[in-house]
Amino acid sequence: MFVSPDRVERSYVEIAIVSAETYSAESDELIEALRTRARVLNADALILTNRTESNEGYYFAGGVALAAIKTVQEALAIIYTD
Repeated sequence: MFVSPDRVERSYVEIAIVSAETYSAESDELIEALRTRARVLNADALILTNRTESNEGYYFAGGVALAAIKTVQEALAIIYTD
């Protein structure tokens, strides 16, 4: 997984844009969901692209109102050509 195209040191082609979303504060869930989608496509790697967060309202937990933050992460699925 790469954070920018500059970090990829091999030749590649882009095969798809994949995305995942969560309401959890854990980035690991997003990353694992992206990896699962990439495996289905037989991609060699992912390049992280757009990440957005939006407030989707509030929910109550233990008598406390908490913000429901939706996070969406996109990535380019790539296949190496060399």
